[in-house]
Amino acid sequence: MDTRNTTILVVDDEPNNLRVLSTILNKRGYKVQKAICGNLAIKAAIAAPPDLILLDIIMPKINGYEVCKQLKSIDNTRDIPVIFLSALDQTNDKVKAFEIGGVDYITKPFQVEEVLARIENQLTIRKLQNKLQKQNDRLQREIEARRQAEEKKDELISIVSHELRTPLACIKTALELLSTGHYGALEAKGHQFIDIALMNTERLLRLLNDLLDLERIEAGIDLTCRENCNIADLMEQAVDSLQAMAEQAQVTLSVSTVPVKRYVNPDHIIQVLTNLLSNAIKFSPPGSTVWLTAQLQAPPGEKAQSDPICQNLLMSVKDRGRGIPSDKLESIFGRFEQVYPSDSHQKGGSGLGLTICRSIVEQYGGQIWVESSLGGGSTFYFTLPGLPDNYPEFYEESERGIDLAAR
Repeated sequence: MDTRNTTILVVDDEPNNLRVLSTILNKRGYKVQKAICGNLAIKAAIAAPPDLILLDIIMPKINGYEVCKQLKSIDNTRDIPVIFLSALDQTNDKVKAFEIGGVDYITKPFQVEEVLARIENQLTIRKLQNKLQKQNDRLQREIEARRQAEEKKDELISIVSHELRTPLACIKTALELLSTGHYGALEAKGHQFIDIALMNTERLLRLLNDLLDLERIEAGIDLTCRENCNIADLMEQAVDSLQAMAEQAQVTLSVSTVPVKRYVNPDHIIQVLTNLLSNAIKFSPPGSTVWLTAQLQAPPGEKAQSDPICQNLLMSVKDRGRGIPSDKLESIFGRFEQVYPSDSHQKGGSGLGLTICRSIVEQYGGQIWVESSLGGGSTFYFTLPGLPDNYPEFYEESERGIDLAAR
């Protein structure tokens, strides 16, 4: 231990004891302060707080117990470790020393090596406590900074939502009205420019909406809006919403459902399904089929459960599109990641759809992944975990506001 910058205050009314202890500590490299009575000890500790105090108990006017009490009542001295050094060896004397804040107790006559060992032990503890306190203070500052950042982010989301989405929607409406020719005929070139402006306005709106959705999902804002939903109904709703898109792309949608319920926000699950299905439709050749399926699975290592609600739900979206390179199977779930850079322009994606899917699925304790081969199509899988065997009590807890996803 580096003792060069460590100061120890020795308090004893016997000059010989002070001299002996000072010599021992000086030889070990400690800086030593000396006080021959309790009052001087208190003044010395306040004026220049030491790293540790060796304190005698039996002293005139004010004893060691009272000295310790007063030091523990003062802000800049209360955390200084106090080791009592006394001829009193009764159990109640030692107990009292610890009760008023002492960290150790050495009985006179003492052994030099024992005193040094106990001093080093307490200084090590003190050093670790100081380090822990600094880390805790830094953590508290970081937590406060993050809290303020979250408040600013929420404020920014609100501003962006209103100040950008509203004017973009107005621009889109104006462009659509101009394209009808109701306010004057346009030449072919004019229609072309209107179509370009509309396409980019819609792309900006999609990007903005996806960004806002992602921030809300990652903040857990919509997790409270949960219902006991029939998964088959949610699958049918997602397919119905994309039927027109599929017909325009000459793609057939095939659905295989299971009659099982999950305690989820229905909008979340529909959003995952529509994101995956719309991607599959966009990248499927005309005349092909996109399959949406769901099946129940027993948790790994367990036999099939009789109650479907306790089984894991595996859902998949399969296409026969161009496939995904193996080195992109994980990265495509990142923000603004595209398998091919031109996709965002040609296919109209924002680059956030799969990121949103992953955020939603993981918030429910599930996993999402893709299996694919170039030219052989892709299959996106995601899971929704089943509930434990005691799920009746589980639902009762959810009614009291307990987060099921955290269980």
